[in-house]
Amino acid sequence: MLDKKKSVKAVVSVLAGLVLFMMIWTMIRVAYYSVIVSDDFWYAADTKMKNTNFFQYLVASWNYMVWVFNTHQGTYFSEFFNVFFNPVNNDGFPTLRIMMVLNAVLSFGSILFLVFATLKNMFKGELHIKLTIAALVIFVITQYDSFYETYFWYTGATVYSYPLSLATIGLAFMFLATNKEHKKKKLFTVLGCIFGFLGVGGSLAISGTACYFALCAVVYYFIRDKKIEKCSLFVFLSMFIGSLINTIAPGNYVRLSSVNDTGLNIAVILKDTRSEFHSINSWLFDRTNFWVILLIAALCGFFLAGKLIVDKKAYFISSIFAVLSQFVTIMPVVMGYNVPWMPNRCIFVAVFAIALSYVNLAVMIGWLVTDSMNSEARGYVLAAIIMALVFCEGTCTYQPKSYMTYQLNRQLSERVFQDNYAQTVALFDSFKDHQGEDLVVPAPLIPEEIENFYVFFLGEHESERINRAISWAYGLNSISNENQFD
Repeated sequence: MLDKKKSVKAVVSVLAGLVLFMMIWTMIRVAYYSVIVSDDFWYAADTKMKNTNFFQYLVASWNYMVWVFNTHQGTYFSEFFNVFFNPVNNDGFPTLRIMMVLNAVLSFGSILFLVFATLKNMFKGELHIKLTIAALVIFVITQYDSFYETYFWYTGATVYSYPLSLATIGLAFMFLATNKEHKKKKLFTVLGCIFGFLGVGGSLAISGTACYFALCAVVYYFIRDKKIEKCSLFVFLSMFIGSLINTIAPGNYVRLSSVNDTGLNIAVILKDTRSEFHSINSWLFDRTNFWVILLIAALCGFFLAGKLIVDKKAYFISSIFAVLSQFVTIMPVVMGYNVPWMPNRCIFVAVFAIALSYVNLAVMIGWLVTDSMNSEARGYVLAAIIMALVFCEGTCTYQPKSYMTYQLNRQLSERVFQDNYAQTVALFDSFKDHQGEDLVVPAPLIPEEIENFYVFFLGEHESERINRAISWAYGLNSISNENQFD
């Protein structure tokens, strides 16, 4: 019997590991074919720095960060990072490939780091359950949308996924520091503070989300120990200070006044936040197989009965508290953009928060319901969960062919991304032959839109910011799209 259980656990571990690998490897492969587009040129053109020395890049990146901080937004990490490593300023497509592959590896690596660091504090061993929970979290983040504005766009990566990855690493180090088995508490705490502070220097949606999750940890340990846990408090404070710097940046209010000259309307902001919360959750629960994912998570909780080493009351309260993280993610976005919706890159952050908090909630419910039951009662609960799983999967219209891993691999097999990359590189190379000229790009040479991906495009008129930035990058007098003359 014991050998049979070990075999089942081994099979589950292998399957979960293979699913994780397939989902992550697919995103890395597609990221490899990312192209330079949109704001990537803006950042480079604003600094007027290209192929210069390290020190000049350092100064230019700092100066640009300060300028944006005072005129547009407080994203201190993202602005510096974007300019310093911008492929337009450096070696073009080879640099872009390195940065986008690294972005995908760091993003998923940081999520797995956080999941395993958290679960290590909750129970010992049970690798098959840890891998399954990790696969469920990554599934939610990768299978319902490609999130092309964060994984396949350099600027989106520097403002969203890179800082979110750093903040996630900060949270992971926080959980390592609070683990009583570790002796390097001070080191992990310092690393958590550094990564956390850097991470919240991205979009305010990330700042709010990271701070909120750190606060959830502080709340958990306070309820459990009846006192403040210093390691989690220090990491939270580092994130809070960074978020405060990000929030009070003069540029935020300059930008806000340019999109909304009537000032802040709290009632409208709350209404738009609630509306976007409903929209995202309706999408997940009504149009995907999210219910199935949560039931599998609850099943993981079921098999953890009698094995968790957490405080029940503290875990329950902090888990409920964590679900509200979406509001902290959404509110800065609808307020900053002054619109009742969020772009793809911001939805990515909300789905990140949902994946972590909802999967954790489902695990908690599955464990809490069965932990104090006898074996007979647990059998009934197991039967109920399995029946619910079969029903949800049988009635769900979101089948494997709808998964992003399937969709993206189909496009890779058809060479959609590869051909777009080659076409874009050839187009950019042709720009070099027209330096000092007024270039009109024929319509057939401009890449067509691709589903699940971000392609290069030109503005309709040569005076548009993106066109002027491209002209600067390639030494053109001007550049325009043939369609503007139609």
